[in-house]
Amino acid sequence: MLEIDKQSPLPIYYQIEAYLKQQIDDGLLKPGDTLPSEREFSEQFHVSRMTIRQAIMNLVNAG
Repeated sequence: MLEIDKQSPLPIYYQIEAYLKQQIDDGLLKPGDTLPSEREFSEQFHVSRMTIRQAIMNLVNAG
């Protein structure tokens, strides 16, 4: 489980993006897997849905 460091100089969306990328790299998330909803992620990480959306869109845009 990811601990968000809100005092970190790294943006929160970047921390979440890195966490999701690590999940993909570790094989825990595979192509075709359904991700939890933005709402579920926002409740899990205690951040806004916009923050979650930014992290996910960055991964989508990166391929």
